Amino acid sequence: MARASTKRSAKAPKQQSKPLCSNLPRVAPPLSAIVMANPLRANAIISTKSKWANVDVVLPLDVEAADESMPTGARYAVDNIWTNAPAAELIPHMRKLLDFPTPQSHVFVQVWGPVQKLPDMAYSVQGDIYIACNAVYYDPADDARCATWVVEATKRLDRISVGAQMNDENTEHHMVRYLSPDASRRLEAMRNKYDPERRFPGFL
Repeated sequence: MARASTKRSAKAPKQQSKPLCSNLPRVAPPLSAIVMANPLRANAIISTKSKWANVDVVLPLDVEAADESMPTGARYAVDNIWTNAPAAELIPHMRKLLDFPTPQSHVFVQVWGPVQKLPDMAYSVQGDIYIACNAVYYDPADDARCATWVVEATKRLDRISVGAQMNDENTEHHMVRYLSPDASRRLEAMRNKYDPERRFPGFL
């Protein structure tokens, strides 16, 4: 009786796995001439970003695109609003924000709604749409000019604003509604209970 063959077929050659991006040579992030003029600052940025990239990633995190909206080493001035304005009312107001102080400056728009009402939430004031004016620049000499643009641009939206987010706000120069009346009352009640001597100043 013939025996069944026990000969195994030859194994396919083992394919070598592709090297992870985190193991590939790194390219220093492109920084502006103003940032590079300060070696300590530039080296700190490059060192920090190399640590960020110490993970398995698809693309190197330490190489920024030319159109990066938040470039490394830049300076920023920001302000924002929440709004429920319909498109017909919103678009004419948005067209008033195009006088950017620098080429990198921009307006960030996010469709946030429909708003969900949740108990004890930090965002007690929200809107269907979030709009943030961002001045992006490098020269400290532009601080005042860019900060002024941010506040003036955002104030152009006050008519359609229902408040602002406590994140990219500009409370020093553009105080608006950040908390609902109920949340504000609860906050003041807690301050009265736990900080009657007002060691912590209130700014809302």
